[in-house]
Amino acid sequence: MPRHRFRFEQVFPADDVLAEWVATLALAFNDLSLVRGPRGWDQESKHRWLYLFRLGIAHFREAAKYLRETTKIPAIGEFIDSLPDEVREHHRKCLECYGKHEEVIERIRHEAGFHYPELEIREGQRRKRTMQLVLDALRDNCGEIVGETIGDAELLFADDVASALVGRALSGELTPNNVEDLNVPRQVSIEIEEGIGAFVQFVDGVLSRYLRLAIERGAEWKPVPDPPP
Repeated sequence: MPRHRFRFEQVFPADDVLAEWVATLALAFNDLSLVRGPRGWDQESKHRWLYLFRLGIAHFREAAKYLRETTKIPAIGEFIDSLPDEVREHHRKCLECYGKHEEVIERIRHEAGFHYPELEIREGQRRKRTMQLVLDALRDNCGEIVGETIGDAELLFADDVASALVGRALSGELTPNNVEDLNVPRQVSIEIEEGIGAFVQFVDGVLSRYLRLAIERGAEWKPVPDPPP
């Protein structure tokens, strides 16, 4: 694949708000690119799917929220307005998806993505904690562990806990009857995956124009030769 090298001070000057914005979008682009792709629903891939699903939604929340808030900055808004129609359409679709699923995305981010359930004991508290609700909903289910050693073990029962956490984040409630229902997260996943795809394509369009403008201003853009075999 082609590889190029540039000087940061020429392409991303620290005192340029647009450079700051594009560099931040690039961080999110890399994170979301890693968690995209096919996710199987068979039992053996459940752990990987659930992890990528939770991580992808959590990263998307950060990226889309940042994009929505920074779009209001005049210099950034003017740059977006100068982009081709198809790139601006990706921007619209991304923010539309985030706006539609914001409540669910926030719950998954806070309850099943970047954070683990809190264990804060308060005297006289009647409301059950998140993990209490999950374990109560799973009470009639059977958990499994594959492997005999710590290093090789697969804690399948923890995947059941993760599924229940996602289910609670999606529905706002949790009962023993819905911990096995993966259809709802699958449907929401499809729509959010489209939003993630729109974000990645938008950033690709942003980088294409931003780098072209930097080169036109005189920034060095040198090809890097392939290493010897």
